[in-house]
Amino acid sequence: NSFAQLYDALKDPQITGTEFKQKAINWLNLFLTKSTGSFNSPTFIKGLYRPNDITPYIHIMVYHVGEFKDLHQKFGMTGFSCSAIKKKNHQQ
Repeated sequence: NSFAQLYDALKDPQITGTEFKQKAINWLNLFLTKSTGSFNSPTFIKGLYRPNDITPYIHIMVYHVGEFKDLHQKFGMTGFSCSAIKKKNHQQ
């Protein structure tokens, strides 16, 4: 599972932001795999997702997290978690 590998790379302090960004771009290319072949033929292979399926979270992961990883190494990725804020918003 390439997303699991990307997630592991995110937590790995040995992976630089540049390396992470390249891995994320490779994952995005897999995510956006297009359908191939004729629709009703036995050789048809359904693609995964369309560019319209890219969420802001995916965009940030692919194009910005690598930079954050380099700039804020001392915090680790937990410094960017919004879970406490989301929890607070749900309690109101």
